[in-house]
Amino acid sequence: VGAGLHQREEHEVAVRAPLPDLDALPDTPAVAWLRDPAIRATLAPAFETRFRRNARTVEIHPGSFAEFAVDTGTIEAGGRTEAIHELEIELVDGDPRHLYAFARRLLADIDFRIGDVSKAERGYALLGGTAPAPVRGRAPLLDAGMGATAMLRTIVNHCAAHLQANVAGVLDAEDPEYIHQARVD
Repeated sequence: VGAGLHQREEHEVAVRAPLPDLDALPDTPAVAWLRDPAIRATLAPAFETRFRRNARTVEIHPGSFAEFAVDTGTIEAGGRTEAIHELEIELVDGDPRHLYAFARRLLADIDFRIGDVSKAERGYALLGGTAPAPVRGRAPLLDAGMGATAMLRTIVNHCAAHLQANVAGVLDAEDPEYIHQARVD
């Protein structure tokens, strides 16, 4: 995560049943590990996402394209359910700065908030009954070999991510620690 932009490794493939189709995934260490019959025998669903996605690809800047996906549905785990109401904007091709600039223009017209918690993270939190909590500040990872620009970029991105991690609690929770954490760093 950097300044609200996320990069996650994803492998998306169509499946014929509600089971992973390992043959359809690229060869990775994780897939090789999952092919072990002893490991496969221990696998079981941890949570389930049920949502409808409406997606379109849009040119957000000449030569830069983004997919807009609206997801509506639920995450279910451990007898608990949480609603999904998300707009995901994913850069398909082009400069990430164009995506960021587009999102800022969109924010001027539509009231939304940037979230950094994936559906999987939300599913595991439901499964474990983990309540949201303020995210505490910590020192950014800097090293002596960084130049001043890289160091400043790291610090600013670190502070933006820390603030973003506490925004939902500042707006929705009554715990004053969210406000405290949102202002430190």
